[in-house]
Amino acid sequence: MSEPIRFWKYELKPRARVGLGKGRPRRGALIRVGLGVADVHPWPELGDAVLEAQLEGLASGRPSDLEKASIRFAMLDGEARAGGVSLFEGLTIPASHFLLADDSSQVPQGFDTVKVKLGGVAASDSHRLSRLEDVRLRLDFNARLNCGSVETFLRTLPGDTLSRIEFVEDPCPYDGARWKRLKDATGCRLALDRRVEQEGVDVHIVKPAVQNAFAAIDSIACAVVTSYLDHPIGQLGAAWVAARLAAEYPSKVSMRCGLLTHALYENDPFIERMRSAGPLLIAPAGTGIGFDDLIERLPWERLR
Repeated sequence: MSEPIRFWKYELKPRARVGLGKGRPRRGALIRVGLGVADVHPWPELGDAVLEAQLEGLASGRPSDLEKASIRFAMLDGEARAGGVSLFEGLTIPASHFLLADDSSQVPQGFDTVKVKLGGVAASDSHRLSRLEDVRLRLDFNARLNCGSVETFLRTLPGDTLSRIEFVEDPCPYDGARWKRLKDATGCRLALDRRVEQEGVDVHIVKPAVQNAFAAIDSIACAVVTSYLDHPIGQLGAAWVAARLAAEYPSKVSMRCGLLTHALYENDPFIERMRSAGPLLIAPAGTGIGFDDLIERLPWERLR
């Protein structure tokens, strides 16, 4: 790559527990390649190298999948900025589900689908679901349980709750034969996060932050595109991928993705610029991914 890479480290402060992060501040870095900007936001809890190692990989020319995806997006963003146009021009961002990452059961008006992080105490999880009425449910266990425990839990749910479950994401560590048996035993569709497998999988959770979604889409029957619970720059990168895939593969992309995640964090200058109308994320003004003035004011450092 002929263009030098510059970076700016940031911290996001969760309003509550976020995913497997247990409420700790999230560390990442924006990178800049020429005019283009992208996000590098690792999740060591999910197996990513820590931020310092990610930056070392970029500097040494041995990028991880996370860094490769970031570089691809920075190049796309740079092309749009050079042309003076928004990356979202002519595209429609799909609507999103509402993510309940803590113990709340409050769903804002306008959302008809809720993703719920589970895997704690079964009785507490069941009570949370019982309070979520008149919405479709996407349950995410983050592979924290075994298949037997998930099957037992699902069998205890009342029929009304069970009938509203759209899919169960990562019920347990992936094993095709076990997942197929779980599907057959419960009647629930299963969703796999971050990777593409076929046996026992109905839905693929596609994270553009760590996957080349355009290379994977031919092997996927149903995709739910989500952010990586990352910086707004990364979140909007996922939104752009979702919009492009929805335009090119409308039968494969869910009409409810997972693109509204900035509200999980306390405000900062970027988060304050984010806008939505109910489940619809609104692309920011500006060229490329937006935020032109904020990006120009950052104290960029050259990666060495």
